[in-house]
Amino acid sequence: EENLKKSIEQYNFSKWNLYTAKLGLNDWLCKVLSNVDGCFVHNARIIPLIKRACSLPIFAVNHTGKKSQNKYLLQADVVFSVNKTMQEQLIHYGLESSKSILCPNALLKFPKQIIPKTSDNVLTIGAIGRMVDKKGFLDFINALKIMKTRGIKFKAELAGDGILLDKLKQYSVDLPELKFLGWIKNKEHFFNNLDIFCQPSLFEPFGLTLIEAMSMSCPVVSTNCDGPKDIIISGKNGFLVPIGDPDSMAKTIIGLIKDKSLRNRIG
Repeated sequence: EENLKKSIEQYNFSKWNLYTAKLGLNDWLCKVLSNVDGCFVHNARIIPLIKRACSLPIFAVNHTGKKSQNKYLLQADVVFSVNKTMQEQLIHYGLESSKSILCPNALLKFPKQIIPKTSDNVLTIGAIGRMVDKKGFLDFINALKIMKTRGIKFKAELAGDGILLDKLKQYSVDLPELKFLGWIKNKEHFFNNLDIFCQPSLFEPFGLTLIEAMSMSCPVVSTNCDGPKDIIISGKNGFLVPIGDPDSMAKTIIGLIKDKSLRNRIG
């Protein structure tokens, strides 16, 4: 990994860089690219700028699912898509299949230690991510509220930060079982503390937190987004529920809470 890092030069494009390049004032870009053999592009919008500046091969990542990115991605020499649906959609849009590679995200390292779960009475359910609409945390909280009305005892943790944090806290004032952790650095500790992990996203190109939780032997419940449905075989290594359906999410979590052998098998 260290040798690979040494062989890769990384450049971050400022707004000024992008503005001047669009005007054709791209001497700086030519200079930057003069000593490299190829460009690995994370932001598809800069692909036309690179093509105007040089003739280097361009390797792009299809990771947002935004249709507005397609016209740029078609100009790349190779496109790595993080899920099958996005790969198929881009080929349908016009990308040659020979230029398309399915390349899901992966963990850089596996956990150092997995602490066996010992809590049998009151289980802890958790979720993590940016506090924005598309992450579906309102549905997660609603699922917890449904569980509470059905007499299910549980503890819950929600990690992350973002513009909706205060709104979510206000919405869950009647849910003392839920603890907001804010932004956390030690994910291993977070996942080790959970009995069930939930990813309630409304849109998810991949779902890195899912494989992080799974690597910690934590049973997972996720909405049936493009990324998660590539990762999870429902009932085999986790559970998929319909997007925007807190009742189905609650029902699935309750099933795991009540069945320890199922948790052990899925986790």
